[in-house]
Amino acid sequence: LNIAPIVGFNYYKASRFTNEELSQGLPTSYTGINAGLEISLDTRDHSINPERGISLTIQQLIYPRIFYSSEVFYKTSLTADFFVKGWKGAIFALDLFSESNYGDSPWFMWTPIGGETRMRGYYYGRYRDKNTIIAQLELRQNIYKGHGMVIWGGCANIFPSYKEMDLEKTLPNY
Repeated sequence: LNIAPIVGFNYYKASRFTNEELSQGLPTSYTGINAGLEISLDTRDHSINPERGISLTIQQLIYPRIFYSSEVFYKTSLTADFFVKGWKGAIFALDLFSESNYGDSPWFMWTPIGGETRMRGYYYGRYRDKNTIIAQLELRQNIYKGHGMVIWGGCANIFPSYKEMDLEKTLPNY
C-alpha cells in the first residue's frame, strides 16, 4: 500500500482554432496549481509485464482558485487492473478506469479518450467530457521469445454528468 502527496503546476492555452465551437464558450487558457493524494495497492508480480496480480489506484486532486483560474474544481481518478495467467504464454488483463471532473474545470482538462493505452481505436481527444468510464479486456499471447500478440475488446462512455450518462452512447473498441 502506497500513499503519496501530489503537487503540480498547470499551464494551458488553446489557440488557432479551426472550429471555435470546440471551446463551447468556455475559457481557452488556464494557469494554476493542483494538490492532492494518491493511494495505490499493487500486488503484480512485475510492474511492466505482469502475469498475475492487481493494481488499484485512486487519485484525488484539487485545483484551488489561484493565478488566473476562476473557480475551484476537483478531479477524481480510479484505476483497477487485474492480471490472470491462462494457458502457456497467455495472460488475461482487465483494465477499469474512471475519471470525473467536478466544478468549473476548463474543457481542455476534461478527460479525453483514445490514444495508445485505452480505447486505442480512437484518436486521442476525439471525445472529451467531464466524466469518463472505460472497461477493457485483453488476451496477451506470447508466440516466440519476446514476440506476441494482443486481442482486446472494450467500451467507454463519456458524459457531462452522471445524471446525463446515456448507455446508448457507449463507444465500442476492439
